[in-house]
Amino acid sequence: MGEDRLLTLAELAAHGDFTQRRLRQLAADGVLPADKYGKTYLVKQSAWDQFKTTYHPTTGRPRGSRNRPKPVP
Repeated sequence: MGEDRLLTLAELAAHGDFTQRRLRQLAADGVLPADKYGKTYLVKQSAWDQFKTTYHPTTGRPRGSRNRPKPVP
């Protein structure tokens, strides 16, 4: 067995699933298993594959005015 390849957040963001800023936030919060070396976060390939299959955000900011409640007269 070979060792896991280490990926930077820029490499992960290039796949288009997440932005680099969001990945940095997930790593800082401990949601994404990553090690920080200086200013750079590194993620193992196997940890990234597992993260992509298990991470399902359940909350978020509503998009646009259609999701805002209507004022009651």
